[in-house]
Amino acid sequence: MNKGICGVCLEMKDDLIEVEGYITCRECGDEYRTFRNHIENIMSNVADEDDEALQKNWAALIEQFLKQRRKQD
Repeated sequence: MNKGICGVCLEMKDDLIEVEGYITCRECGDEYRTFRNHIENIMSNVADEDDEALQKNWAALIEQFLKQRRKQD
């Protein structure tokens, strides 16, 4: 992609990429993918008794990740 502001760390970067609809720098994108894979592995080991609750938890985890990433920078 182009140079611009990362949608996660909010810094000017030269290496922006798109990750699941988010425009991020490579560092944030790689961290997000690692985080998502980790959570998916955990969730695959949990019985899907309530899909709606899992979706809400998933959305909350992603939001928490983005907030923590912004606080770090």
